[in-house]
Amino acid sequence: MTTDDSYIESEIIRDGHDFSVEVEGNVFTLLTPTVKDGVVKGTLSVVNKDGAQVYMHHLNLDNDGARAKVEPALEEKGVSLNGTLDGTLRNMAMSVRQYERHAQPSSARDAEPPATAAPQHDSLAESLDAAVGLLLDYMAFARGEQADACALWAAHTHGIAKFEQSPILAINSPQKQSGKSRLLDVLQQIVARPWRVISPSEAVLFRKIAADQPCLMLDEVDAVFGPLAATHEGVRAVLNAGNRKGTTVPRVNGDSMELQDFNIYCAKALAGIGKLPDTIADRSIPIRLRRRKPDETVRKFRNREARALGAPIRQSL
Repeated sequence: MTTDDSYIESEIIRDGHDFSVEVEGNVFTLLTPTVKDGVVKGTLSVVNKDGAQVYMHHLNLDNDGARAKVEPALEEKGVSLNGTLDGTLRNMAMSVRQYERHAQPSSARDAEPPATAAPQHDSLAESLDAAVGLLLDYMAFARGEQADACALWAAHTHGIAKFEQSPILAINSPQKQSGKSRLLDVLQQIVARPWRVISPSEAVLFRKIAADQPCLMLDEVDAVFGPLAATHEGVRAVLNAGNRKGTTVPRVNGDSMELQDFNIYCAKALAGIGKLPDTIADRSIPIRLRRRKPDETVRKFRNREARALGAPIRQSL
């Protein structure tokens, strides 16, 4: 039986050392595979459509006899694959061999992307093009210009000290599952000093901003501006006024009783359902998203992979 290389590239997903593929709703994962003398071995885990593990056994994927034992075992658990199992396992074995041939040593593969990695883009234009490409890999925007705007906003977070004002990136949609949190996931890989939070208190918010001047990435912001908005007045005030350099929140130090000003100027990205208040919208770059169409395909988001792709862009911005 021959293998389908396009199937391998488009369907087999590697996460760390593991290879996974979905077959008729069942997820096959080859855990920590090894290749020796061209033979692929690993622990095969199968999770059915209901999320229950129905098979787990160490397997030689190049042994016809070993593969032949898998299908009857799965059928006993109610998993019928209509004759596709053998090709699936052969494709997984080929994918492992291809990866091992071109991959770095395992120690380097497991390491976090180095914080001081040399930038791979020689100019700002190249860095912005790379940022737009990364965003389009993971997102189906309503309009292509939205990716450009997000890339420019990400670049400005690296030089925010030079700006008198910082526009808020306002990410919203009329309904759930439109990619708002995913856009924050991708931006988090390329902005300066990302701080991803949900429902911070007023005190946490202004103290963190004053201490680190992070890039605030606030998800589910509709909770701040929704029916319970009255309980978040302090947070709303920080978001409303914190786009201009020099804006502070004054507080009295409880121990010394001295007045202390907390600087609340930083880059801010807000994501939520529905419209933002006019006081926020007037200070914002609007990114209005919609649900992805059935014919729109994007890269599956895996944090380790996204960090590796985003690291050189962040370094060069």
